[in-house]
Amino acid sequence: LDVLWRMGTATAADGIADLAGVREWNHRTVRTLLTRLVEKRALEAKPDGRRHVYRPVVSREKCVRQVSRSFLDKVFAGDMAELLIHFTRQAKIKPEQIARLRKLLDEKQLAGARSIRRHLLNMSPVQGMKTLLEVLAKFKTNDSLLSSVRV
Repeated sequence: LDVLWRMGTATAADGIADLAGVREWNHRTVRTLLTRLVEKRALEAKPDGRRHVYRPVVSREKCVRQVSRSFLDKVFAGDMAELLIHFTRQAKIKPEQIARLRKLLDEKQLAGARSIRRHLLNMSPVQGMKTLLEVLAKFKTNDSLLSSVRV
């Protein structure tokens, strides 16, 4: 799919030529792969004489999302935190990447706190306070989470 995402449209021969030197695939392997991707509706094939011209139907982002979700479900039983913990332990992560991850996790935490706040505001004051105390008792929270939940 990388070839087609880059080129927009291509024939099997174009794909084989583009992959030459990168992958030593037989032309039948490439054609089989293209056929399977058409069957899965990831590609569209239009006849052009004796050949077909292929074009991607799914975006790179959607494909990555689907494959990632499938991997997460199969390998980590859908537990994103376990996946992140595993790869964080295994990977060499640059300081700027760690900063980006921290920022993303802080944003997620803040979004969760805002969601809790909205939920609490829709309750009666007594029920809201009771629920807030239950949530706080279940989770060890830090000051940034507490300060972002204003009742």
